[in-house]
Amino acid sequence: MKYQIEENCLTIFLPKELDHHQTEEIRREADRQIERNHVKYVIFDFGETSFMDSSGIGVMMGRYRKLSLTGGEVWAANLNERMKKILKMSGAAKIIRIYEEERLIFDSCSENEGFARVAVAAFLTQLNPTLEEVADVKTAVSEAVTNAVIHGYDQEIHKIRIRCRISGHAMEIEIRDEGNGIEDVEKAMQPMFTTRPELDRSGMGFAFMEAFMDELEVESEPGKGTTVRMKKNIGSGRDGWIVPQS
Repeated sequence: MKYQIEENCLTIFLPKELDHHQTEEIRREADRQIERNHVKYVIFDFGETSFMDSSGIGVMMGRYRKLSLTGGEVWAANLNERMKKILKMSGAAKIIRIYEEERLIFDSCSENEGFARVAVAAFLTQLNPTLEEVADVKTAVSEAVTNAVIHGYDQEIHKIRIRCRISGHAMEIEIRDEGNGIEDVEKAMQPMFTTRPELDRSGMGFAFMEAFMDELEVESEPGKGTTVRMKKNIGSGRDGWIVPQS
């Protein structure tokens, strides 16, 4: 098992077979990580898992009960059809959120920026990206969410919505707020432009999104909010690789 912490989010990469023996280790280590790192979100990544019995449901429900006391959430990512069937049949899918065409809704506070990055990266793993491609997407998502928190909502608590979709070998991401909006999008997208210099903002958010993603579109209306749409082609740089012959 592999455990990854990023800010307030714990991702658990599950084994090929998830039974009682494996879940005992997961329970102990997950609870240790939750308490040590003040975890609010747990993502169970099923990318390698082909078998799960009721013990797997139990360990997920146990973490849900633990996190729900503090307003946290449990997510399941990269499930095959059998894993989805088990979660739905058991009733766990009613309280554990499942990635498909993923839609995230979360509070616009800075501590949730890490969760947004990790959640989108977990969805991206379906395309078998390189570490650099994952880092590119996480950087762009972080910039868009930060803009929503600081500029869209003036650091007040409202909702940010993210939608992710796999289209062929590309990842499409939409990040939307219903905050202040932008009067002049073209001007706002210029490098070094910022409306919040007092917060030491560099004005490079949109420039980073444009640099690390293959497509970027920004729609905004003052008083109604901003929608950022981005696309990242995965694996395009690997088409020309030559495999040595033995």
